[in-house]
Amino acid sequence: MTRAKIAITIDQVLLELLDSLVQNKTFKNRSQAIN
Repeated sequence: MTRAKIAITIDQVLLELLDSLVQNKTFKNRSQAIN
């Protein structure tokens, strides 16, 4: 599977949620959390 890099715009609250999931080791990084 070929991958391409993209950019997205999300609300600050959602970004904070994603970062907390990464920080708590639920996901390895933001990309995996969004995937």
